[in-house]
Formats: sequence, C-alpha cells, structure tokens
Amino acid sequence: MKLAKENNVTVLLDGQGADEILAGYHGYYNSYFNELKSSNKTQYKKQYQAYLDVHANNTINGITTKGLGERVRDISAGLVKPIKQLKGHYQQLTNPIFNKEFFGAYNKDVLISEGHNFKTLNEALHSSTYNGALQDLLRYADRNSMAHSREVRLPFLSHELVEFLFTLPAEMKINQGWTKWIMRESFPILPKEIGWRKDKIGYEPPQKEWMKHPFVKEKINESKKKLVAQNILNKAVLDEEVKPQDTATFNRSWVYWMAGELMNKA
Repeated sequence: MKLAKENNVTVLLDGQGADEILAGYHGYYNSYFNELKSSNKTQYKKQYQAYLDVHANNTINGITTKGLGERVRDISAGLVKPIKQLKGHYQQLTNPIFNKEFFGAYNKDVLISEGHNFKTLNEALHSSTYNGALQDLLRYADRNSMAHSREVRLPFLSHELVEFLFTLPAEMKINQGWTKWIMRESFPILPKEIGWRKDKIGYEPPQKEWMKHPFVKEKINESKKKLVAQNILNKAVLDEEVKPQDTATFNRSWVYWMAGELMNKA
C-alpha cells in the first residue's frame, strides 16, 4: 500500500474471496468427494481418479487425505470431543505442559472444537466465506489500505457474483481434478501456465527465521515465565529450548509467546 501511494496508484483490485467462493484451496477436495460419494458413486470414482492423475506430480500440494479427526467424524461426530479430551489427558500425564492444579480445574471446561466434516462442497464454501479467516483478511486489507489512503476493490466479493456461484453445482467449481473450474474455463485469454496452474502457495510469514532471532527467543522465554508465575504452565517448560520448527507443525514456543502477549493486554 505504501508503494502504491508512492507511485500515485489510488485504486487497487484485490482477489480476496476467490478461493472461498470458487473452491481454490485443496482442503475443499474432501467435501467435494464426500458429496459425490453419497450422490453418485460412479462419478465419484471418475472424478477421484482424475484428481489423482492431475496432482500425481504436484510437489507443492500433495494428494489430500483425511486426517484421524475427519475419519473419526465419519464414524460419529460425537466421538471427537471425548477422544481429544483423552489425548489431552495423556499428553498432560506423559509430558505435562500445564500446572497440575490449573489443568485439574479447567480441563473439563475448555471448549474443544469438534471441527467440520462437510457433506457438500457448498457447505464448506459457505462456512469459509462467512465464518472463516476471510473476515480477518478483509479487515487487515482495509486497515492497511486506509493507513495509506488507498482504495481497495474486491470484484470476487460482489454480492451478485457470490449469490450466483452458490447456486451452481459442485462440479462447476471442482472438476476433473481442478479447483476453480469455472473460473479457469472462463478466462481463455490467460496463458495456460497461469490459468491452469496446479500449485497453490499461501502467503507464509518467515516464522522459522523469526524463531532463530535472539529477540524473539527472549520474548518467548519471558512469556513462559509469566505463565509459570501465574500457575498456568508447568515449570518444566522453562527448560524447553526455544527453537524453530517447520511452519506446518505445531510449535509450542510460538503459542507460549502469543499467550504471554495476551496476558499483557488483559
């Protein structure tokens, strides 16, 4: 936004919302195949094979498979919460994170999300559009643009377009192994290497590099000390080394820092 202002660009087009209304994320495949499996098993087999063929050599986005939580939900959604609670008790017993008294007082009251196992693609897209991270992303973009007096317009979130797309069947959004099918078909003017890209790369922050910085390590250790002093975390966490992990894995150090910062604001 700063660069736009420096170059006298007043109005910008933003693509926010396209993934949520056109099924751009690879996680939507599960909902799509759930729908096909229950409505047309023959078509499900064809579409699933086409998906495997398209992404066989995709090194960025591998073949989407259901995790343990989703498989449990397939059996019974009611099993998710007790299994997660059992897992939490086991972790606390073998590698305690929380102070014993704190865990005993609050472990039954902690809200555990039972997640989503959408039966149709449109259900998943509706949830992402209205209840997902899109709301936060739009707020960030608005604040950043207004900070530099720039105007951002969102063509994919035109309500007429959104309403229309939600009337379309799933195969108009995911088809023959491709996400955003109708959009790809609608823009033949684009070069194929752009219009028919297979890889989907999010805007990942350099979190791994941040975690190596002495200042960040110091802030994380300060946060852990605050949480231990408040009898929330077990003292043993103070002995844990602050080190970077792959951004796709759970990073306890990062969570401690965020929790400590929340305590500062409270």
